[in-house]
This record gives sequence, structure tokens and C-alpha cells, in this order.
Amino acid sequence: MWNFIKSDKMVRFWGICDILYFAWYLTNSFIKGNLPFFHDIAQMLKSTKSFENPLPLIIGMPAIALYLSLPFSGKLLYQLNKKGAIVSYIQTPFRFLVVSPSLFFIYWPISFLYDEPATSALIFGGALVLISETFKLFTIISWHMKHRKKIITNQWS
Repeated sequence: MWNFIKSDKMVRFWGICDILYFAWYLTNSFIKGNLPFFHDIAQMLKSTKSFENPLPLIIGMPAIALYLSLPFSGKLLYQLNKKGAIVSYIQTPFRFLVVSPSLFFIYWPISFLYDEPATSALIFGGALVLISETFKLFTIISWHMKHRKKIITNQWS
């Protein structure tokens, strides 16, 4: 089990998840008749102006940056490029800030359990994000350290 967690297959899985998340975001936006990113930024600006408060922009722009970084992290992780691990480390706080899990499909069961956003749904969703992101971070760090040890060992051989 421990070897699977540190395996290249696990890292590729996370890369595929990032690419699928980006594809889901684009598809979902187009299905709703919106232009991805442009519509979201326009809505943030509209909310900011309506409430006379910059909070929608402050929260929304990290989400846009996260979505824009997904194809890069996905590609790098799938290619087993160590830079993908670095991008994942940078993404992690933003994922928690905007409650955007790597396993984007984990929210679907919640939609079947709860009809409307309730406190228990938010707690359950937050717990799922915390668990999935902790597991992802653990597997990426384990894989990254495994490869760093190989590099250091090869340099001394």
C-alpha cells in the first residue's frame, strides 16, 4: 500500500484529476451559456460594484488563478515532472480558500443527500475537501521525496 501511495500511477491519477476538473469547468460554463473566465470575472466585478465591497474579487481571483493553473499542473503531474509537485504545493492553500477539491466529483454525493445548502452539507463538504486534499498532498510529497532521494543517491554513485 505504501509503495502505491508513492507510485507514479498515483501522481498520474492526480494529474488526470486536474485535467478533468479543468475540462469540467469549461464544459459546465459552456453548457450554462457562459464564456469561461470572462463570465466569472464579469460576475465578480458586478458583485463588487453592487455591494461596494472588494471581497468578491478578493475571493474570486484566486479561484480564477487556480482554474487557470489546472491544465499546467495536470500535464506536469501526468508527465511525472517534479515541477508538477511544486505547482500542486502552491495550489493547495488556494484549493482550501475557495473550497475546490482535486476530486471535484466528491461534491456529487452531497447533492443527493441534501436538497439545499445546509450547515451539515457545508461541514460534510468541507470535511471531504480536507480529507481529499490532505491525501493528495501526502501522496505528492511522498512521491516527490522518493524521487529526490533517487537524485541524491545517483549523484553520489
